[in-house]
Amino acid sequence: DFPYYATNFGINRLNMEKKKIAVTYRLNKEIYDSCIFGEYCYATTTEGVLSARTDSNLLDRDKWTSYNVSIPEVEGDIRYIGTFQSTLCFFQKGRGVYYQNERGGEYNRLHRYDYMFWVKMENDKLILMLVNSTVVFTSLGHFVTLNTGDVYDLSQLKENVF
Repeated sequence: DFPYYATNFGINRLNMEKKKIAVTYRLNKEIYDSCIFGEYCYATTTEGVLSARTDSNLLDRDKWTSYNVSIPEVEGDIRYIGTFQSTLCFFQKGRGVYYQNERGGEYNRLHRYDYMFWVKMENDKLILMLVNSTVVFTSLGHFVTLNTGDVYDLSQLKENVF
């Protein structure tokens, strides 16, 4: 309904109809990314992942709590959080993309590349940008690797055309 976007101090919720910021959630932290998944709003920060129930007062910083991403090999900050194929996904630069399985507590590595530098969602596809190639996931179990060279961004203008 209302898109959310990360800022260097919190999260803004947009009102697209009025073309303005509807609400600003000032968390006093740099937010790398945010998403809504289920009944929660998630935010990635320099200090880890925060979450808050969407039916709570998101303006109240005390409603935002630390969300434990218990992935042993992931240390440091998570830069991307989003949903793909109805799962919560996390990206850490140089480490990989992980997703929370259906049981809601265990995390699996979707893909690991030492030279992966960004990830994005585009028309129901999860796109990993690597050094010298791009990996496009159409589902959690199916991907295609494209030999694209160094790519810093990608958009899909038509179905299956990049």
